[in-house]
Amino acid sequence: MSDRLAGIDLSSLKERLSSLVVPAGQQLAGHAINIGQLTVEFVASLLVMLYLLFFFLRDGDELNIRIRDALPLRASHTAEILNAFTVAVRGTIKGIILVALIQGGLGGLIFWLLGLTAPLLAGALMALLSLLPVLGSALIWVPVGLYLLVAGAVTKGIILLAFGTFVIGLADNFLRPVLVGQSIRMPSYIVLLATLGGLATFGANGFVIGPLVAAMFLTVWQIFVGSKEPHDARN
Repeated sequence: MSDRLAGIDLSSLKERLSSLVVPAGQQLAGHAINIGQLTVEFVASLLVMLYLLFFFLRDGDELNIRIRDALPLRASHTAEILNAFTVAVRGTIKGIILVALIQGGLGGLIFWLLGLTAPLLAGALMALLSLLPVLGSALIWVPVGLYLLVAGAVTKGIILLAFGTFVIGLADNFLRPVLVGQSIRMPSYIVLLATLGGLATFGANGFVIGPLVAAMFLTVWQIFVGSKEPHDARN
């Protein structure tokens, strides 16, 4: 029988292989589409940010004056809120950039220690991709680690995947709250909770919006408490 070879039912084997390969291919295609969408959204957001940044830099002083005049607050309170906003934005962006540089440096270091090619290029790409939400630098070290496993360099592949998971990947979770918290003078646990809440509510933009909202809330809270203290003292 043409469908049998050495006692093996080839038709049944083909059906089993098809049942395994087709779902796996569908999942990979779905992940590829998601990665493509995230990349397109990131590039589009970056272009919009650069476009708006030009006008903010050109007309920043005038916008600042208009915002100050529009806020129905005392001049001291307005200055305090706007100062907190500026510090929060600068601190959050600086924290994101520092974490990206650290992740890129760690990635380049492990590539160099394992004797892989182009460690500087790999580190630079990981630093750049670390700005992407969720996946980030994993777009570099995960495929390389899997390739090493398939190519027979099992030890190097396991070391790279383990280092990427427990050092490069977790560096973002531990360092970002600390760096951002120091910059905006906020406890790191509040920055962590604000970042997670921002991600859950605003998606990728929550990396910036979450700590920013938390900083603004704490500033308004301090103004509110400070304005009540003289009134309570008089009573």
